[in-house]
Amino acid sequence: MIEAGPVGTGQVVALLVAAVELGAVIYAVIRRPRRGRHWAGRCEEVIVRQRLAGQIDAATYQTRMTDLVRARPS
Repeated sequence: MIEAGPVGTGQVVALLVAAVELGAVIYAVIRRPRRGRHWAGRCEEVIVRQRLAGQIDAATYQTRMTDLVRARPS
């Protein structure tokens, strides 16, 4: 059985380490890049370059951009 008693120094250190680790995990989750945005950004860049190079016309450009926006995860 666990006996009631004063909190030891080791327990306080363990609690502080756990709090720091939890804070680091929360910070990492909040700051992590979203994979969907990176992929969509690359596709958008390719479509814009094709339009500027004259490889696709305005209607095709508009259609591809619209499809890209619809395909993005929320």
